[in-house]
Amino acid sequence: YKSLKNSITLSRKGNYSFCYTAPVLIVVANKKEYGNNMADVACAVENMMLAANELDLGSCYINQLKWLNEDPTLLSYLRGLGLKEDERVYASVAIGYADTESGLPNRTETPRVGNEVVYV
Repeated sequence: YKSLKNSITLSRKGNYSFCYTAPVLIVVANKKEYGNNMADVACAVENMMLAANELDLGSCYINQLKWLNEDPTLLSYLRGLGLKEDERVYASVAIGYADTESGLPNRTETPRVGNEVVYV
């Protein structure tokens, strides 16, 4: 993966911030054995992102912690924060003020393309 290669390169240089230097990173976990664990987490994160937007905050879905679930150093750190043995990280979301001139998220309306939606 090109993004993985870029992440490794920046990490080796010592200036890699996987959460884009956002002041808040919310790590979301769920029980390992739940059948819809990842879908449940994705829905929860989506709602957090919608709420952040309503508060004029920017947000970014970050999936990288999911791939580090077996890393002993990260697991030890997360266990210290309260992650239980039967839980696993499935996503995280970075939240902060958007890096725009106004400090607000970009809110440009996208024109509809394709089939028209008709409400009955």
